Amino acid sequence: MNYYNEIDPFAVQWLKELIRAGLIPAGDVDERSIEDVLP
Repeated sequence: MNYYNEIDPFAVQWLKELIRAGLIPAGDVDERSIEDVLP
């Protein structure tokens, strides 16, 4: 599983579009601050 973490709304949408277009591997796009992410 691939994990992408990004808080900028534009970058989040861009990541999702890249995934949909098959340009980067599919994965979860987490929009939370990295400070809120736990292992």
